[in-house]
Formats: sequence, structure tokens, C-alpha cells
Amino acid sequence: MDTVKILLTSDIHLGIERENPLISRDERFNTFRKIASLAAEHDILLLAGDIFHAGLIDKSYFNDINNELAEIAEKGTEIFFAPGSGETELQGPVSGGIHELKTTFTFSEKSKEPVFKSGKGDICIYGIPAVNSPLYQEITRKDKNGFHLGLFYGEFSPQSTEKGEAHFIGKKEIKQMNLDFFALGRNHWFRLFRFSERILGAYPGSPEPCSLDECGERFVISLEIEGDRIASFKRIPVNTVTVYSHEIDCSSLSDEKELIKAVKGKGSRDTMNRIELCGTRNFTIGLALSEELTGHFRGLKIIDMTDLPQKIFMDESSSGRGFKGMFFRNLSESVKINPHCNPDYMLIKELLSGSAKETGGIIFCDS
Repeated sequence: MDTVKILLTSDIHLGIERENPLISRDERFNTFRKIASLAAEHDILLLAGDIFHAGLIDKSYFNDINNELAEIAEKGTEIFFAPGSGETELQGPVSGGIHELKTTFTFSEKSKEPVFKSGKGDICIYGIPAVNSPLYQEITRKDKNGFHLGLFYGEFSPQSTEKGEAHFIGKKEIKQMNLDFFALGRNHWFRLFRFSERILGAYPGSPEPCSLDECGERFVISLEIEGDRIASFKRIPVNTVTVYSHEIDCSSLSDEKELIKAVKGKGSRDTMNRIELCGTRNFTIGLALSEELTGHFRGLKIIDMTDLPQKIFMDESSSGRGFKGMFFRNLSESVKINPHCNPDYMLIKELLSGSAKETGGIIFCDS
């Protein structure tokens, strides 16, 4: 029985460097070239949306990307593309010209059928672009035989019976489509879905970081299909740049100066780092942290999830320059003037801490 090799990628966001220079154009394109090289060793390449970022691609860059796709195709690899929001929502060289891409088939609203029969074996590929209409309801398995996979950009929720947004694939849609595998884009983290001991679907995640929260190795997915089953499933790391994740326990630190030293010890100057502060913090954080750390690393994000004693909480809150600082300074003055005033500091702390956690607890971001 012949084996068909399939490579799945999504969400590389070529062009994002024009609005977020975290990673350079050359680095992100280098990762795309790594993926192209791997694709040439596979029979099929699946592009599950957001290969481009919101139309931020000039014509020259578009041609470079297209040349890579053309070389893959010349080596015999079929290429299937389901456009994501980055290719469909904003007008620009890409959204206006995705029909020019050197793919075997690009799924669009104008496609007569949401299914394409591969020439590499008994494999049917179903797909739609990221449009704001429930096109999933038009997709059903065409044949009992062979391997049938869906190439979709959307939220995949196998247990959910609720109707979600336009790009939502829930239990009802999965049952209706009755496909063997769902190749997915949109989520920037690798996720694998199983059902009854079989692999139902997967997100490869973004192959290159798009923010300082996307830490560690980034992947594409390689599948080997034999008949109507997945014979092999593996992740292949491809990222050119890595965001490193660290944790600092502030319980053992005595002041902001020691914290700054601990942060600086987490990597070399050319690294990107995401650092989460934990434990109990018995000192305030002021301007010194941002003054010392701005530009120290190539990229740095610090998230404060520490527990604060009441005095530290009040001192730090009162030192701020914004509305929060003004509120706590006025509160402190009110307490001095009116000795009967007894605010519930712990309740205020709990409310503000909850708000901080909802927004990620970010106290420093240098990218």
C-alpha cells in the first residue's frame, strides 16, 4: 500500500514585521523557506490560513513567496491553500491576488465544489476560506473509500454543541462533515484532538513567534497516510527565532535591584525572553526596572503574578503616575484627614489583582 506524506502549516504571518518588528522579514522568510524545503520531501503541502498578514505584503515580497511555492510544485508536491483572515479581510496585494499563488488549488467563495481530489492517492481535500458565512454546512463526505481531510481556518471545538461564530467548527459540524482528519489554522499553539483512540484534528501553531507570548519551539506537522488511516504523525520544529520562557520566584529577593539582576541573568543580550514573576514580593517595583531593562534584551516581557503584602501594595499603587496612582494618593490623604475612614484595602487589592490577571499582569514589555 502506497504511503502519502502530507505537511501541514499555518499562521506564519509573512508581512507582520511591518507592524510588529519583533522578528525581521529575513528571519520569518527563512522559516518559510525551511517549510518549503520540508514540503518538497512530501507529496502534499497544506496551508491552513494566515500565511500572509492582513495585506502587508509588497509585490516584490509576494513574488519571492510565490517563487518558493512554484519550486515546491515543480518538484511534484501538491499545494492546497485555505485563506485565513489575513488573506481575506483587508484589501491589498495579497487579498486581491491570492488567485495568482502557485498552488494546486486555493479554496475560495467562488469554488464550485469545496472538495478537491488529490492526484497523489485516494485522498480528498475539503476546504473553504475564512469568510463570514456558515459554509461548513455545505461540506459532507463524498465517498466511503479513501482518506478525507478538511483544511480549515477556524475554532475547532469537538465537544461543543453551541453555535459559535462564522469560523467555528463544533460537534454538529464535525459529525455532519464526517471527515477522517481536520487540518487547522488560526490557533498559534500546537493542539492535537483525539476521538476514540484516533487522531481527529490538529493545529500546527505558528511556525515563527508572532508575539513574546509564543515561547519555545514552533512546529509544522508531518503526516503519513496509508489507505484510510494516519500511519504516522509527528511535529517538526522549524522556527528561526525562539522566545524563551522563565520564572522568577520573588520570595527570595530583597529589593528591585536584586530583581533586575535576576532578570538580566536569564539570557544573553540577543535573546527574547518572557518572564513570569511568582511567589510573595516584599518590595516595590518602580521606574528603575524599565530604565535598566529597556533595550537590554532583543525582546523582553515581564508578567507579575506575585502576591503582595498590603503595605507593598499600597506603596506601589500610590507611586503610579496615572489614574491608579492618583486614586491611591487621594485615598491615603482622605485616611489622614478622616481617622474614621477605614477602606477595605484587601478588597481593593483583590479587585485590582483580578483586573491585572485578566489583562495578563504585564508590567514590562520591550519588543
